[in-house]
Amino acid sequence: MFSTAYESGVPWNDTHWENARFQELLISARAELDSVKRRDQYTEMQILCSEQGGQIVPMYANYVDAASSKLAHGANLGNSFQMDSSRLTERWWFA
Repeated sequence: MFSTAYESGVPWNDTHWENARFQELLISARAELDSVKRRDQYTEMQILCSEQGGQIVPMYANYVDAASSKLAHGANLGNSFQMDSSRLTERWWFA
């Protein structure tokens, strides 16, 4: 996601945010083989985006569901896990 939407000059960088330290970390993290160092680099990039970035993310959806008239289900729906609390095969059918 960082390379797609936050790197300087990429088409999906909607806010046109540019940060030299972020760019340095992004290039370095792509080539870093040490997972601890890479984690630290991505952590710093996340902090930079949060504190200095140009994008406001008001919320994140925990679950994303979809509906279709081609599927049917009973009255109960679970939301503890994905796919009706992992009971999709028990409680859904083709309409």
